[in-house]
Amino acid sequence: MTPLQCAAERARVSVVELLASRPEVTRAQSIEAYELLGASFANDKEYYCLRMAYQYLHRAMAMRYDTRYGQLLKKPADPIPAYDNWRESVTLEVCYVLEACSEELRRGTKRVEKPHTNHDPDALIEEYESNVRTALYLVAVAARLLENSDNDEETTSAVRRAIFRLRNARLRSGQTLLHLAVDRRTPVDDFHTSDVCQ
Repeated sequence: MTPLQCAAERARVSVVELLASRPEVTRAQSIEAYELLGASFANDKEYYCLRMAYQYLHRAMAMRYDTRYGQLLKKPADPIPAYDNWRESVTLEVCYVLEACSEELRRGTKRVEKPHTNHDPDALIEEYESNVRTALYLVAVAARLLENSDNDEETTSAVRRAIFRLRNARLRSGQTLLHLAVDRRTPVDDFHTSDVCQ
């Protein structure tokens, strides 16, 4: 690993900023460092900060699409099995994630209502309710991202519409996402949600 990559991986913002600005560091290396820095803030237990993750991932994306210097588009990567074969985003796709979440909840509802004979109904309900809780987390993340004043109206509207489509998600107890958000008994993974829930 280069010193720039090491600094980014350890979420050392000032070192990344300094090294990325050096003349011998290419634009591609800087972009990759900012992507790694954003990912570090999103995944590191000690430095977890959703706002910083978004800030640096957004910065890297903006640098990739900066037409003044020529776009450096990211090549789509293969699906990642550890993440249910999701592909890494090559554009800012918050609303698409929420739409995919809404679609999965719709499918989950159908599976619960009409389970196949070889599926355990209780397991299907548990899976669906787990997906509802994930939807709550995604809505909280999206709400934080909407606070960014750099968002254009089209992006803001698309995210709001995607959140609206999740309005019917409910647990078997009848709790909606709003109920879950204000219920102190809602299970919270402190590592991934402490910043969101402050």
